[in-house]
Amino acid sequence: MNIVELPTLMRQHSEQVPGPVLPESRIAGVTRKVGAARRRRTAAGIAGVAAIVAVIPFIAGSGGRAVQPAATSTAATTINGFPEYAIGGHLVATDTAPLNKPISLTITPADLGLAFSDRCSVADQGLDVEITMALPGGNGLMVGCGAGGGAYASQDSLAAAGLTPGVPASVTFSAKAYRVTTGANGEQTGRTPVALPAGTYSVGVWQKLPFDRYPLPPRPKTLPALHIGEYDVGDAPHIMTVHSDPTNPLTPQTISFTMPTCAKVATSCNATAATSQTPGVLHIAVNGVEVNTAEFWDYTGGGSMFDIESGLPNGPNLRPGELVTITITPQYVTGAWEFAVAPGSQR
Repeated sequence: MNIVELPTLMRQHSEQVPGPVLPESRIAGVTRKVGAARRRRTAAGIAGVAAIVAVIPFIAGSGGRAVQPAATSTAATTINGFPEYAIGGHLVATDTAPLNKPISLTITPADLGLAFSDRCSVADQGLDVEITMALPGGNGLMVGCGAGGGAYASQDSLAAAGLTPGVPASVTFSAKAYRVTTGANGEQTGRTPVALPAGTYSVGVWQKLPFDRYPLPPRPKTLPALHIGEYDVGDAPHIMTVHSDPTNPLTPQTISFTMPTCAKVATSCNATAATSQTPGVLHIAVNGVEVNTAEFWDYTGGGSMFDIESGLPNGPNLRPGELVTITITPQYVTGAWEFAVAPGSQR
């Protein structure tokens, strides 16, 4: 097992309740973060190391000013095939094993939480492979696993995970395989558990860093165009989009809709997406209560997604017919960003 020395990071973090992380489509540069009242997805399918974004807790004390980190990464150092720095964190533990064998990593978490990723080498491309992470708190998260880089997941609440800053703990990973059938339009119509095939998988654990200590890539001369529609926000006729202020990207913006009844029955309802040209954080509040953050760590125009459901963790209890006002408060961003919501949509 390759262990990277754990840095001492003692910064206050805002607690958010975690939930299961499910397999995601392989969209480059996407992070999912959803509420724990139902399913709070934080998996991110990536096509490569260059297109990575993530979500971490709010870092107080910036006063909303644009800040650049003290250090800038100049090379993509990898350990066991994983980037040393990714999704807002520093790699602290990684290992590789056959698919039919569990992996147990001992980590010593700091205050800001952890992020996880996986990578699978499987000959049968007709199978979906999932990696389950068993955490000391008894809850488990699942992330999809693929040869192109796998998925990313974020565990923000150490207490809910049964983890204590500064105390070593074991996190165990194990694999499951499924045969997936699709319809005429490529939609998934069935998913059957099957025996694990021959192959290997690798896992990595990152310790999250404060924004100003994370080595961002150099700023390009030309920033990317933003395409919010690429991030599975829902049906086009129902999408509502708000854009950053062209004169000041740190200006908060709002968007409102009426809560639909689907929130009572759907596991993903009122899909949202956010995208940004530059690294930074978008704090997302619902009816005045911050319920989520979308965070970006590069200049690729990546996306972050979650669902606004009836019972958001640490948020308001939303009822059908109620007016829902979303306030997006930017932090650190130095370029354009967009936020979209599709009321009633399901991913």
